[in-house]
Amino acid sequence: MPKLLPVSWICRRNRWESIYLAALFHDIGKIGVPDQVLNKPGKLEENELVLIREHPLIAGRILESFGEFRDILPAITQHHEHWDGSGYPFGLIGEAIDLGARIIAVADAFDAMTSDRIYRPGMPQAQAIDILSKGAGQQWDPRVVNAFINWWEKTYNPRGRHDWQMKHIQTIYQNFLKDTTGGKVLLLDEKEIEQFLKPLQCFAELPIENGLHLSWSRQLFSDWLGELGLDQVYQQTYQLVFSELVSNMLKHAEKGTIQWGRNSAGEIVLIANDQGQGFVLEKLPQSIMVSGFSTKKSLGWGLPFILEHCRQLVIAKTKSGTFIAIKLGCEQIAGMG
Repeated sequence: MPKLLPVSWICRRNRWESIYLAALFHDIGKIGVPDQVLNKPGKLEENELVLIREHPLIAGRILESFGEFRDILPAITQHHEHWDGSGYPFGLIGEAIDLGARIIAVADAFDAMTSDRIYRPGMPQAQAIDILSKGAGQQWDPRVVNAFINWWEKTYNPRGRHDWQMKHIQTIYQNFLKDTTGGKVLLLDEKEIEQFLKPLQCFAELPIENGLHLSWSRQLFSDWLGELGLDQVYQQTYQLVFSELVSNMLKHAEKGTIQWGRNSAGEIVLIANDQGQGFVLEKLPQSIMVSGFSTKKSLGWGLPFILEHCRQLVIAKTKSGTFIAIKLGCEQIAGMG
């Protein structure tokens, strides 16, 4: 049983305390639902679902007569509303749903999925987190899901990272990226990086921590291009791509490494591994479409330029930062068919 709260605290509570109080009472309406429905081990019939869906309204009717609870009624009566409007009992959409209700909905779903029930055992927390991430933007407010998963990672999963944002964005941006870039942009999971690197014959790998490293790496890359016999025009273009990539590492990350070489197809490949927060995944469309678009954590000002002059841009979020690979052309290299 939750600890009873003094009436004096209820009267002077702030917004977050009100959400906490609403969470304690959010399912009180289930006292109006028959036990045989609440504890049924099998699938509910339609008439039973109707009874279940009444419990937020029952809770509202119970609590509305108490003046000190009236301000939390929206959080209680709306905690089964869905971000996309498919919830109940009112069919509200997005931010029309009370913020407290949106927060309770995520916490309640996680608790329900991970707790044992008479009809099924609770699932592992990581599996529940995955379900929340997939439902972000549909059933649940994506910002609330983001905050909840960040809290969960710090509290229960400090050594690993459930990169739900990358998975979510891979899903919602898949067709967009394909259509707007001609398939040039590829988002990878961290576990896929090793497979991507297998065909690469690396020529050099250098640390990038300051301007001196930038100048040094740029000169070495330029010398390497010259040894390949690359056409002068393409050599200059690829030098600019290289400079943009490394400069952005210094701008938006603590430090990192740059490496380059050629893959089995003969393509020139640049690879940056930065250590830091990296770029904001949600801003990727703007970064691609808007010349000069930049955020503090973005790829920077030159992403449209890089896309224009590369064959493929590969991005993955990693435990330490961001992995970025750029495939450049190979037709102009002397001696190649």
